[in-house]
Amino acid sequence: MKHLFLLLLIASCTTMYAQTSNDSTIKVTYANKLKLETPTAYYLNGKFIGNSLPCINPNTIESITVLKADTINGTRYDGKILIKTKASYVPKLITLNELKFKYTNPADKSVIFMIDGSIITADYDKYLVDENNVLQIIVDDINNPKEKIPLELVKILTKTEENIKKSKEIRIRGNEMTAN
Repeated sequence: MKHLFLLLLIASCTTMYAQTSNDSTIKVTYANKLKLETPTAYYLNGKFIGNSLPCINPNTIESITVLKADTINGTRYDGKILIKTKASYVPKLITLNELKFKYTNPADKSVIFMIDGSIITADYDKYLVDENNVLQIIVDDINNPKEKIPLELVKILTKTEENIKKSKEIRIRGNEMTAN
């Protein structure tokens, strides 16, 4: 009898507070960053490039090989990924900080980078981008006077089919016309 009562109580609680498709409650999810004990080592055309996957065009890749653990300069990695580009392709790798100083006018503001809508949380001095794969760089000055946090959002769009298609669209807003 106790078990039946407990089951009914649990069932009534879950149905009372369960979220339905018509529910107006907003669901909030916090990004749960998984920190690996040992990172992965990445190689591009035989050269060690660090522990973050470079932002390169997948159409330029000839092969990818995944190998077990590796130790480089005393640092242990859980594995290594060898990326080989097509023979005719020469990547132009640049860090996010180098890209910032080369293509933008950095002020005394903190910078957040986004690549194709994803916020980059890696070290900007080590995160690599292939300049050949950059379609557009959009710098948004975010200045909320109440927060008093001067910030620049640097959005990088890569040369994906979708981004190229969107860049050719013409949008008419209000009294002005802009071409992306």
